Amino acid sequence: MSHVLLINPPGPAGKTANREGSAGLGVIGPHADDFYYPPQTIATVAAVLRQAGYSVTCVDAVAEKLDVAATLARVPPRATDLQIGVLMSQATLTVDVDFCQHLLADTDVDVVAFGSAMRFIGQTVMEQCRVTAVALGAPETAVLRTLQALATASADDESDGEWVAGPALPRADLTTLPRPAWELLPHDRYPFLTLRAGSGCDDDCAYCPYVAVEGHGRQVRPVQAVVDELAWLQQTFPKARYLFRDIVFAADRAWTEAFCAALIARLARRLKINWECESRPEHFDLALLRQMAGAGCTTIKIGLETVDDEMLELMGRLHPRQTADDYRDQVLEVLDAAAQVRIACRLFVMVGLPGETYGARAQTREFLASVRPPLLSIKAYRPYAGVRLEQDGLGANLNSRPGARPLTRSEIIELQREWQSLQGEPPPPQGIGSKLASLLGWNGGRSYQVSARRGRRLS
Repeated sequence: MSHVLLINPPGPAGKTANREGSAGLGVIGPHADDFYYPPQTIATVAAVLRQAGYSVTCVDAVAEKLDVAATLARVPPRATDLQIGVLMSQATLTVDVDFCQHLLADTDVDVVAFGSAMRFIGQTVMEQCRVTAVALGAPETAVLRTLQALATASADDESDGEWVAGPALPRADLTTLPRPAWELLPHDRYPFLTLRAGSGCDDDCAYCPYVAVEGHGRQVRPVQAVVDELAWLQQTFPKARYLFRDIVFAADRAWTEAFCAALIARLARRLKINWECESRPEHFDLALLRQMAGAGCTTIKIGLETVDDEMLELMGRLHPRQTADDYRDQVLEVLDAAAQVRIACRLFVMVGLPGETYGARAQTREFLASVRPPLLSIKAYRPYAGVRLEQDGLGANLNSRPGARPLTRSEIIELQREWQSLQGEPPPPQGIGSKLASLLGWNGGRSYQVSARRGRRLS
C-alpha cells in the first residue's frame, strides 16, 4: 500500500501562516499566535486519498508550532513507498518554496505541491524548487489525480521527472467528497473546525479572491448532508463553535431557511451546536436572522469594505439598480437586526484599495466611529493573482485617478490600529434600532443623518 504524508509547512518565523485564508490564496498573520483556519484542504485530501486506498498521515506544523527542522524530522527515513504532498499558498510562497528545497535536499521521494493557489503559482513553484509535480485544479481531487499520473508514468518519460497534472478545474463537486479526516490532524489544537455548505459566488467584487479561485455561480450541497456533517462534527470533534467557509452562505435564501429548519429539528433532540457564517449584507434580514439564531448561529460576518459612493461602484460592490445609499442602509439594518436576535455581527472593512482617496477613507472612518460595530476587522487589500484589480492594469489605472494615493505599509498598519479602536461593545440584549435611528443614516453628503428607511423598526 502506498503511503502519503501531507504537510502544512511552518510559517515565517514569528508569524502565522494561514494558508486556508482568502480562498486558499493565503494570509500571513504578523504575530506568532494570530488567527488561522484549520487546514480543511489537507483533511479533505486525506479523506479522498484514504478512500482511494492510500495510507495517509498528516503534519500541521503551524498548529504544532514546528520549525523546518522539527517538521523534517517527522518525515519517515528511508521510506521506499512514501510520497509527500505540501500545501502551499500565494501569500506564503517564499517560505513554502524554502521548505520544499530543504525537504528535497533531505529526502529522495516524490513531492507534490498542492493548494487552491497552484493555478496561479504552480509554474513558479516548479521553477524555484523542482518538486516532482504540481497538482492543478481543485486540490481536494487534484492530488489524487496527480499521484495516479505519477504511478502510471513511463520509465523512459522525457519530462525530466516534472509532472503537471490537469485539467485545471476551478473547484470540486462538493457533493461527492467524503467528510474531512480531521482525526489525522491535531484537531485538539484547533479552537474551532470548518465546513462548507457550498462554493462559488454570483457577484464580481474587484478585490475578491473567492471568485478568482471558486469561480462564478453558487453551488450548494444538499441541506441534509450539511446538517449531518455539522452534527457529526459536534459529536466527534466537540468544539465551542464551527465556521462555515462559504463567502456567501445565505445567498440562496430558500436553502438557508431549509437548513435552519432541519437543524432546529435536530437541535430538538438536545444537540447544541454553535456556528458562524459570512454573507453579503443584503442576504440577511430580521426574519432570517431570527431563524438562524434559533438554529444555533451565534455570529455573522458581513463586508462593508468602504462607504464611499465612487469606491463602492469601482469595486463592483453594488448590484445593478442598487445605490450606495441602499447598500449603507442595508448594513445598518443588518447590524440592528442581528442585535435584536443576539447574534454578534462582525463588520469587515478594507484599507489600501487601489483608487482610494483621503476623502473615501475619512468617510469610512466617520461611519465606523458613528456605528461602533460590536465586532470589527480591518483588512489590508492584498493583490492576489486572479482578482479583477490585478488584471489588465485595472488597479494601476485606479491609482492614477485624481486624489488617489497608494498607502505605504506603515500607513496601512497605523490605519488598521487606529480604526480597530472604533470597535464597540458586544450587542446588548435588546435591539439597538432606536440608538441607530438617532445616530445614523446617510444624506448623500459627508454627515450622517436619520434616513427615511432608518425611521422604522425591522419586523
